Amino acid sequence: MTKSDALHFLRWIIFYVAGLMLFPLAAMCVGDRVFLRNGDRLSGKITQLSEDTLSIKTELAGMVYVKIEDIATLTTDEPMEVCLRDGTIVSWKLDTSIPGWVNLLEDPNEPAEAKTIVLSDIATICEVSDKPHWKGSISGGMTILTGNTSSETISASIDLQKRSKTDRLTFGGDLARTAQKEDETGDLDTTEDWWKLRGKYDYFLTRRFYVFGNGLYETDRIAELTRRVVLGGGSGYQWVESPAMNFSTEAGVAEVYEEYENDTETSKDISLQVSYHFDKKINHKFKLIHDFSYFPSMENPTDYYLTSSAELRAGLTKTVYANFKIVFDYDNTPAQDACSTDVKHMLGIGCEF
Repeated sequence: MTKSDALHFLRWIIFYVAGLMLFPLAAMCVGDRVFLRNGDRLSGKITQLSEDTLSIKTELAGMVYVKIEDIATLTTDEPMEVCLRDGTIVSWKLDTSIPGWVNLLEDPNEPAEAKTIVLSDIATICEVSDKPHWKGSISGGMTILTGNTSSETISASIDLQKRSKTDRLTFGGDLARTAQKEDETGDLDTTEDWWKLRGKYDYFLTRRFYVFGNGLYETDRIAELTRRVVLGGGSGYQWVESPAMNFSTEAGVAEVYEEYENDTETSKDISLQVSYHFDKKINHKFKLIHDFSYFPSMENPTDYYLTSSAELRAGLTKTVYANFKIVFDYDNTPAQDACSTDVKHMLGIGCEF
């Protein structure tokens, strides 16, 4: 090898090594990329896709919003939380595909195992957050009647949830009170007076399978119920988890304690518990929520307590909604002179946060 050949070979090695070093830096500078159908390309950081609009933060133009029908395909540097319209939710990296399609990569090192989907099948995209935050809703209603009938009714509900990658905290409560004035005496007669609180902790052993501990406390003066306390735990399975729909089922064991205001004997039973939660956005305005829990005594299965609620929400603005909620309770062994069935109807205005 001549001296000139050696210098040429050395220059080639230097350029090759420099290229290997600069290529990752160039890729880092590119960031996420959105390829438009008109041939343009946006580079930056994709922050969210919701309501068919994708937002990407670019270095020169700042935040840019693009309709999903204008996007040919896209790619991300890091995994994103992707929610499909069928309820499936994954935290995978997105990669380019043919126009109108995108690849989902569970493992970026295995591109051959990519799942190719239609862009329109994506309901939402957002950054994966390691900092869980509280979200929920609060609603309330009031009815005042005067004239031939004088009565006052108040009702309220609250639901809170904090979800991380490994666990979930859920709290909620409902209450209602109705007082009606007697025509003859003018005294207020309470015809409804109850409230209940509930809480639950879920720990996810896998992406869908979890164990939980839960508690319930309620009282109902009209049903002569001083308190009902439920403490239990078990396991559950999250079949679907997404902003569009959630569905989970659970089974376990619980202790049910019931104390009454009259001469009915206090009871304490070890019971099985079977429950499910379902919520779904019917469209951009309406949302349905349904919960069900069943507690049959392990000593006497014919002695059981069940509680269920169904709620329909109609969006008025992005965060404010009107709701109609039905709470159904059935106690197979109620207090003396009390009915087994209680059905509560609640109509109000709420806010999601």
